[in-house]
Amino acid sequence: MIMLVTFLEIIWRMSVYKANANYHLGTRVIGGVECSIEENPFTVSLRTSHKLIHFCGGSLIKPQWVLTAAHCTLEFVNEPEKLTCVVGLSERQRGKVQAITAEEIFIHEYYYYPAIFHDISLIHLERSAIMFDIVGLIKIPDISSNNPHCSRGKLCGWGSVRAWDPTQEEKPKVELSVHLRCAEVNIILPDECANITRGRSNEYILCSLVGEDANDACQGDSGGALYCDNTQLGIIASGKGCGVKNNVAYYTNLDRYVDYIEKIMSESSAMNIQFHSYITFLFLHYFIGFI
Repeated sequence: MIMLVTFLEIIWRMSVYKANANYHLGTRVIGGVECSIEENPFTVSLRTSHKLIHFCGGSLIKPQWVLTAAHCTLEFVNEPEKLTCVVGLSERQRGKVQAITAEEIFIHEYYYYPAIFHDISLIHLERSAIMFDIVGLIKIPDISSNNPHCSRGKLCGWGSVRAWDPTQEEKPKVELSVHLRCAEVNIILPDECANITRGRSNEYILCSLVGEDANDACQGDSGGALYCDNTQLGIIASGKGCGVKNNVAYYTNLDRYVDYIEKIMSESSAMNIQFHSYITFLFLHYFIGFI
């Protein structure tokens, strides 16, 4: 186990210099501070299975389910085994890291790359993550109760740490962070966001406006959680550049997708139960017949 963890760590530190533009890298945490998995145990690193290269973030909402952005998983839908989710990526408790291959990937039926709407995806893992102090779940909004109304939200990730203004320079080489970074951002509600963006967003989108502190997400952070009081409010989706004052960053508004999330998870569980029941029936049928 120690050898596996050491190998994963070496690959991770190599991967921060090998991030490949062929994958739909999202935004990174600009500004902010270094933080830890211990404080954010639901945080997931999405990686290619072959070289374990980090390219997006995600959040653990059930032991066997990861929530992320659709543009992060789009090219893996037909080959989910090529995507690995890493949880418990602690710098202090390296023996508890878990790398779990994706079994099935679900993308919202109305998502079309590179649009910002319906940018939501669910990953069903091959096995459940083992819950530790550094591997935990984050809550999604509860449509039957009052959810926290937060003017400030938090995000974290291993994305690029280099600010980028697309009006001033070409897209720079991705420089992923070796350390998990966290930042707080000002949340703009859908109505106000629609006014600021002149109708580019709607009730399915949350926004944040980059302020003087330049706190923002950037390449490699997409798919991660925008959260408050241990409840995930949004999924990091897209933005114009990174860390540019007065620019708007977009997040998928989870309030509008709770039914969708529950539907996908329940239907998948029902199909698994039916499949295992059928296999059990066949086994008993042939076993009894053989006797």
